Amino acid sequence: MVEYPWYKSYDKGVPYSLEPYPRSLYSMSLQRPREKCRSIPSCIFKDRYFSYKEASRLFEVMASALIANGVKQGDRVATMLLNTPQQLIAAFGAMRAGGIYVLFNPLYNEDELVHTLTTVDAEVIIVWTCFMPVLRRYSLVRS
Repeated sequence: MVEYPWYKSYDKGVPYSLEPYPRSLYSMSLQRPREKCRSIPSCIFKDRYFSYKEASRLFEVMASALIANGVKQGDRVATMLLNTPQQLIAAFGAMRAGGIYVLFNPLYNEDELVHTLTTVDAEVIIVWTCFMPVLRRYSLVRS
């Protein structure tokens, strides 16, 4: 086993790996519950319930849209959304498309936003409409 330097800072008894848990993609983590619990809610937002099956379908739709718009494996896909189902759909869709999901804090001030956007080098940013004026003001997005 490789000894990484950060292991020295682990508390006594903290394992160095997650074994025996299976190695799998995080983006596929909803696949098993979807198959076993088709009608159980995976997400509840206000009065709207999303089953595992429905959520997984929405993630696939988002992944397909990202791929159709040029996202390739390893591309950074940033989001600047509120705490809504759209955030989950964008996150899991980006991961299913093979992208690296980057969450931007919607409370960033303009300087923090500009700095983060210019250093992250995202191929795509999915934003709530109310945040577009700031991005356009700094020419950080193409419409």
